[in-house]
Amino acid sequence: MSSKTNFFRLISAPEEVIKVNEKLSRVVRHSIKKERLTNISLVKQMGWIAVPAQRYSNIILMAQEQLQRTFLARGYHELLAVALDPMGTYPSVYVVPPTTQGIEAFHREWFSFNCTLFAGQPDWVIISTDSEFDVVTGSEDFVRQLLNCEINEAFVRFQAFVTNHPMEDQMRKHLYFVHDLLQVNYPSAKVGSEFYLIAPPI
Repeated sequence: MSSKTNFFRLISAPEEVIKVNEKLSRVVRHSIKKERLTNISLVKQMGWIAVPAQRYSNIILMAQEQLQRTFLARGYHELLAVALDPMGTYPSVYVVPPTTQGIEAFHREWFSFNCTLFAGQPDWVIISTDSEFDVVTGSEDFVRQLLNCEINEAFVRFQAFVTNHPMEDQMRKHLYFVHDLLQVNYPSAKVGSEFYLIAPPI
């Protein structure tokens, strides 16, 4: 990462990093084998929904001010960014300010990583993948406010992106799978069920 992250606050104390990852693992789990990310799974939470979106299109680049208003209105004074990829010697956990500048810097500095952004216990999670999509998960009212649209419309937008955006057939097939998984299977699943987003179980 570049020096532009210097206004992020690095979490380097091992015990604090462990606490952050324990919080995140209630909602998002990932596996690394031989220094390679092998899967990301989403864990069903009571009363939560999960919506796919084109990576950063509606979430980061086009709605920074709305994001800031949403976060601050809910009392978040800091966000946590956690890299899911093997980071080598790079630190993997940062505190991000819930401002337009912080959100823009998060996009700029973390764009090429599989990563998460969240706050609270967590109260919601944004999962960003290097496979052309994000997943926003949390209460329905939070997701609707964050995306600034009805939930059904968010799924329609994502399906239109998958249908119309140039991509390899294998990727298109996978994104249709993610769309159907989150729209059809996730809402009625038992709390604690895992949904694999980038690879099947190993």
